[in-house]
Amino acid sequence: MTKNVHEDIRATQAKWLYSAISGFCAAFFLALFSGAEQINTSCSLEISTILFAIALPLFCVFSITHIYLHEQTLKIEDYENILRKKWVPWLTIFAFGVLIFAIGFLINHFSAIASYAYVLSIVFCFVTFCFIYISTHKVKAGSK
Repeated sequence: MTKNVHEDIRATQAKWLYSAISGFCAAFFLALFSGAEQINTSCSLEISTILFAIALPLFCVFSITHIYLHEQTLKIEDYENILRKKWVPWLTIFAFGVLIFAIGFLINHFSAIASYAYVLSIVFCFVTFCFIYISTHKVKAGSK
């Protein structure tokens, strides 16, 4: 039996994830109001502000799109076909890359040592993800 999109947990999670990240980006600008004079004196904060300014509309559009698709009477297969378009994963990777760099430059504004720890943790997470990805795809390939 084919389920509709509004019954799919992954579609619901995507809707809430992108909404939360949009709120996080907006919170950056709300917090920036108290320290706006520091933007001109800190290159890291200026770069972070530009990157958050790029990330905010991207994640808002992602959120609105997922909310719209979630409310439609689409079948899960149709929903997944929309998200499988060639440019969608690349735009998603770009948006998360922008967000990761925005957070990194924000952390660098406060502490260079903390920014090194941030970079090391990002690298560790990426390497761990790669091992998990490779091992799960080997299991799938072996079961065929």
